[in-house]
Order: sequence, then structure tokens, then C-alpha cells
Amino acid sequence: MNHPKVPPVHRGAVVISGDLDEDSADDVRRRLAAALRASPDDDVVVDLSRVAFVDCAGLGVLLAVHDRLRVRDPAPLVRHLLAATGTGGLLRGEAVPEDPLWSDPLVTSTVGAVEHLRARWPGSAWWVVRGSGDASDVVAAAGSLPPRLVPPWPGPPAPTVVEVALVVAGEPSALLVGTGGGVGEDDGARASAHLIGGLLQAALGQRAALLAAEGAAAVARRLAEVDALTGLRNRRGWRAALDDEQRRRGRTGAATGVVVVDLDGLKAVNDRQGHAAGDALLVAAAGILLRSCRPHDVVARSGGDEYAVLALDVGVAGLERLCERIRGGLADAGVAASVAGACEEPDAGLAGAWERADRRMYDVKRAHRSGVGARPDDPSADPRAGTAARLAYIHEAVRAGLTPSQVRDALAQQQDGREDDEPGERRRPGGEPAPDPSPRR
Repeated sequence: MNHPKVPPVHRGAVVISGDLDEDSADDVRRRLAAALRASPDDDVVVDLSRVAFVDCAGLGVLLAVHDRLRVRDPAPLVRHLLAATGTGGLLRGEAVPEDPLWSDPLVTSTVGAVEHLRARWPGSAWWVVRGSGDASDVVAAAGSLPPRLVPPWPGPPAPTVVEVALVVAGEPSALLVGTGGGVGEDDGARASAHLIGGLLQAALGQRAALLAAEGAAAVARRLAEVDALTGLRNRRGWRAALDDEQRRRGRTGAATGVVVVDLDGLKAVNDRQGHAAGDALLVAAAGILLRSCRPHDVVARSGGDEYAVLALDVGVAGLERLCERIRGGLADAGVAASVAGACEEPDAGLAGAWERADRRMYDVKRAHRSGVGARPDDPSADPRAGTAARLAYIHEAVRAGLTPSQVRDALAQQQDGREDDEPGERRRPGGEPAPDPSPRR
């Protein structure tokens, strides 16, 4: 006599036999809870090789703790159910990405809709399954499935199945599935499913339109805070970054500093070589700043030839190291600039740190003009920046679109043009005019 072959049981696994349905759901839930408590730091293996059938209630028990489960050897019918409902990935820890289209109120309404359909047609089961790329999951489910009958989504429909595709913005977003209880042969069930599906689709459409409008407004806000030439934040974006960090700073107490960078000689480049050469210099400086700063620092073009850096979570020593990296990067590229920084003080906030950094930058600029404190590798002290610096600057200028003659003239005039700069009015970080008493560079 041949006996059916019994699959091996995995040691330490929670073995579930027979049907995993409404009748057995409570017992399986208790067994899983006990296994999870006994292994608080490890996943729990669930052996489904002996399970003949899973309905909505049974699947819900597994999905409730899916982030802690590892499923072993599901029987073919169970594997079909997991694949058909898009929940196999969840049980492997591969959750469907968050979809803002399905807001909490919308999910609540969906649950109410399938429960209404199930109550109207006893013995039926109803599902709403959403998709995202190749993944999918069950949004709502109500009722038990008849034995051996599984939802066919996304497979071919069966005679006793009602399917209503929910299409939003021309793309399928979800599927309403009804099965069992003869709902596929009941005109009233089909009509009700299509009515509820249409209402749900209308709600999804309104939600999608709202998200699109919010996204467009967010893009417009971001564009209004971006400098078109360099791609950095502009002055508005810089102020917004200061405000955001000030609020965060109040919660975390993290140390924050501000660095101010002012290019020397931009006006001479614009006057003698044209604004294309000046724009190339601005773009090159922006790239150097981004490479010198850390990924989480905020870099902005806060004025015509002035940049600002919001150095997050940095102390006085760290801020000085950042200033040195910026000075060195600009000097290596042959870009003359004045750089200074200041850390936030409790009574002044980040706006005060910005103002102090700006004042210190003026002190550096005046020292450069007088030749006091200029470093040997500072282009403002030595017009011969060296071959490496000239090549770096040429590379940046060519990438910005300058012709060879423009690059050659810009290199020649970058240094001697400093003596020809005219005095100009600057503005302090607070916005008030601050005339510079000495010639600009």
C-alpha cells in the first residue's frame, strides 16, 4: 500500500496544517504570537507545506506580522493564492512601496466598501488589490473564500468572479475582485461592484489630482529658491534653509556654522572679458564649493559674487577645517576669493552667525588688499597660481562654454583686474546697505 509522501517539517518552524481559514485563524494567531515572543530578535519560520487552503481571514493573520515571518514550502494552492493576491512579496519582507494615492481615509472607505458587498451577498469574498510596478498588495479584504477557489487576479477570470479595474490617469491603479456566493452570475452583485468601483475610482482620481497639484506647487516653490546659473540655492532659498535649520537646531541642539565666500575680481572679468567669462567663473566657484563641502551642508549663491554655506552639526574646529578646504579648493583652481566663517551663538541664532561671518569676510578681504595675512597659495597674493591651478581653471571654463581666446584673456586679466575694480555697495545679511570703504576686488 502506497502512502502519500509527507513533506519534511522544518525544525523550529511554526507548522500549519489543514485549512488556514476563519475557523483556524484564531489558533494560528495565538501560535504565531507565542513564537514571536519566544524569539524577539529573530524571524519566525512558518511551514505552509501542509496547508490545503487559505482564505481572507487566514491570509490576514500572516500579513499582520509579515515583517517577522519567513515562509517555507507553501503548497501549490497556497503559492497560487499568494501570487494571485500579490502578497507573496510581503511575506518575504518585500513590502510594496508607500503610495501616497492610498491615503488613510481612502483605505478606510475601501474597507467599508468590501465589507458592505460581503454583507449584501453572504458567502462571497471581496478584495481590493493595488499595484506599484511589479509589486502589489491587498488594500482591503472581507469574507471567506469557498474551498479551492482563489482570487484569479491577475490571472484569467473564473465564472463566479467579478472584476472591476480601477483606472486613474489612464493607468490601472487597483482591482476590485468579488468571488464565491455566485456573485459572478448575479446581475445585482455585478452592478453594485461596478457602482462601488466607480465611486472608489472617482475618489482615487480626486486624490491623484490633489497630489499632482501639490507636486506642481512644490516644484514651483523649489524653482523659486534656485539660482538659474549655478543650480545652487538663491538668496530666498538660503534664507529658507536658515529658518529650517534654526527650527531643527532648537530641537536637537546640534552645533551649526556659516561660511561666507566672496569672489575677488569678478567685476573686472565682466568688464574686460564679458559676462560669459564672469558666468564661467561663478559656475566654477559653485562647483568647487560643492566639492569642498560635505553632502549634508547647504551651499547657496547669496548674492552676485557671494556664496554662503550652512555647515550642519559642526563645531568651531570643524568649521575652520571646512573654511580651509574651501580656500584650498579655490586657490588650486586659480579663483581669488575671501573666505570666513562663524559658529552660531545662543543669543544670536544663525542669522547672527551669518552676519558675523560676513564681517569677518570683509576683514579677510581688507587683509588681502594690504597683503597682510595672505597665504602663499592664495591667488590674491600670487598672480602666478601655478600650472595645476591654471589647468583646473581652464577645464572649468571650457566646460562652461568659453572659447580658447576667452579662457586665455580671462586667465591674464583675473589677477591684474583686481587693481581696476571699482568700489561698490554691498548688503549685509540683514538686508541693510553696507558700503565697502575700500576698493572691491
